[in-house]
Amino acid sequence: MNINFDKKLKQNIENQIKETNLLVIGEIHGIKTNIDVYRYLLKIFQIDYIAIEWPNLYKQKLEEYKKDDKINKKRLFENTINDGRFSIEMLDFLKEVENNRTIKNIICFDNCSSDTKVMDWNRRDQEMAAELIKKIDRNFNYMVIAGNLHTKKEPFETEFEKGMKKPMGSYLKNYFGNYPLINIKFKTGSLYNMGIVNLGNRDKTPSNKIVSMENNNYEVILDEAFPIDYSFFEK
Repeated sequence: MNINFDKKLKQNIENQIKETNLLVIGEIHGIKTNIDVYRYLLKIFQIDYIAIEWPNLYKQKLEEYKKDDKINKKRLFENTINDGRFSIEMLDFLKEVENNRTIKNIICFDNCSSDTKVMDWNRRDQEMAAELIKKIDRNFNYMVIAGNLHTKKEPFETEFEKGMKKPMGSYLKNYFGNYPLINIKFKTGSLYNMGIVNLGNRDKTPSNKIVSMENNNYEVILDEAFPIDYSFFEK
């Protein structure tokens, strides 16, 4: 994948990474195409660590997968939630970037059990932010990957639930500064999040180009989303 970058825009993001030690990616879970963006950004920017919205259980599964190529892949998906965060494509990507020393290590910052519905949304986001603040060493740069609602920098409301949501990103902004946030969006396609979800169509928008949305927020819009391999979640 090649993403079009205005030189000045790229330099702005580099400067923002230096100031905050963060490059935050807001994703829609369950899309394997997201990984193409992560891989490209790792080539463009100096990133030392990946921080991912996983519980430590998933990191343990990654370590098992790295050690044994013949591991029963179906077993890896036991006790995981099928919300699209954990996938064989993501395991392969993380294994790749660790093995070729593109990054130093992977850290997880979701302290919930695999069933994230047991914790209040605001409390979970506050705890995820606290875990990142605890684990991040300001001598290095981190690519933080999380769902795009969690990476928002300001509190927001949704039409689905009552009450204000205070996202993880608002705590990160207060602590690290106004970090660069790249949201990944798609014109069309589908994803897997507890089932296949089809996306609507977005026309007349540029593809494969990072654009500034102001306030250190950016978007990259890709043509089509393809779902992760969800066969491991099927009974």
